[in-house]
Amino acid sequence: MSKKVWSLIVVIVLLVGVMLYSAMTGSLKVDLSQLMTGLWTGTDDQVNVWMPK
Repeated sequence: MSKKVWSLIVVIVLLVGVMLYSAMTGSLKVDLSQLMTGLWTGTDDQVNVWMPK
């Protein structure tokens, strides 16, 4: 793979990592499993995601 492709992969991985870190350490402290459960199923009251209809 070229250097540009590797750079893009590294940047994407870092971006996802920073997003998860900021979501877990924001105003509400949640662990990774609680965050994923709330985002994917919407069944966690602490991780409430507003979805437009």
